[in-house]
Amino acid sequence: MTEDLAPFFADFATTATIGGVAVPVIFDNAWALAAVGFAGMSGTGPSALVMTARLAADPIGVACVINSVTYSIATHEPDGTGLSLIRLERA
Repeated sequence: MTEDLAPFFADFATTATIGGVAVPVIFDNAWALAAVGFAGMSGTGPSALVMTARLAADPIGVACVINSVTYSIATHEPDGTGLSLIRLERA
């Protein structure tokens, strides 16, 4: 038996366009600080949680538009429960 994840995404998701198709995702673009030398470096690490069934078998490199910003899918990390974390690079 698989769990119906649609209600979770209906409540918390934003719409992304992945490979030209509208897909609900939970978007995160958190700020991060890395210890690089004395001063360090900061940036963001955009990622999105998406239902695995909504992605192509190999989505690496596919365009993903969220909030009018275009990204490329850099990694695809399915968790085995029907969800995947995709890490994004700004295009």
